[in-house]
Amino acid sequence: MKKIILLMMFFCSIAANADVIAGKNMFLGKEYIVRLSNGDLLSGKLTEFIESDERGEGIRLKTMLGEAVIYESEIKNILTYEENFRHDHRVFIMPTAEPIGNNHFIGAFDLLFFYGGFGITDYFSATIGRTTVPGLYEGQQGFMMNLKSTVYQQYWESMYGKFSLAVGYNLAFLNDDNRFTHLYLASTFRLRRTGFTMDVYYKSGSKDYYELSIQDEFHPFVYEDGTFGLGLGVDTKFSDRHGLYFISELWITDVYDPGQSAATAGLRVANSAFAADFGLALFPSPGIMPYMSFVWTPF
Repeated sequence: MKKIILLMMFFCSIAANADVIAGKNMFLGKEYIVRLSNGDLLSGKLTEFIESDERGEGIRLKTMLGEAVIYESEIKNILTYEENFRHDHRVFIMPTAEPIGNNHFIGAFDLLFFYGGFGITDYFSATIGRTTVPGLYEGQQGFMMNLKSTVYQQYWESMYGKFSLAVGYNLAFLNDDNRFTHLYLASTFRLRRTGFTMDVYYKSGSKDYYELSIQDEFHPFVYEDGTFGLGLGVDTKFSDRHGLYFISELWITDVYDPGQSAATAGLRVANSAFAADFGLALFPSPGIMPYMSFVWTPF
């Protein structure tokens, strides 16, 4: 029976030691997502460890359709219900307070902005990306770097709930001549299916007046240094649907001027390796724009 318990420890991030192996009952009664070798998913409560002379070790899972017996040879990986969603470090583009951890990823936004992220333990996260817009000069392409440190996490035993707090630094170039820097504080409260995030950010160390050049056209705008902004985000899993989520964000660039806001709303289709986002973004100008994003978490 040790082999299948070690398999659960490996994928569920539980320390493997003799005491845990001896106390296998700690796994019983908890919900797990079991990915089979053929790609199918099963979810339910673990009720029993079993062993067969013919098929080896296995588990008995209580699902919505009844009890299922699954043998170790049929299992690709086992995740806790909470760990199955590997994209909780972001809403859409808004960083949550939760770390990237081992969920390193690469992605593409509207097939024009390519980015990737990695974590170092559960405390440090980094995301870096650059645009590849056809027709723009090299010096007119955009760049973004986001560094985040998750400084506090609190779990509740009476219910599934987790609170995370993070501090971060964001550097962005609209082009070579227009640089933004932000310091921010992020907080996330995550329930069983839903996460709520609030980011407060401060624009620092940049100028107030910008001239954005797109090919040979100039678009001047003002973004004052010292401005406080606010971001609100929510992601929630649809009940009884594996891998289907609603995601939404609200950005207020300046809390003293709520008219300078943007909002997004869409759907995310995700599993433990891939995520695809589709939705609409609403801006004061030019109005409503569609968006899509694809992320691959290979490890």
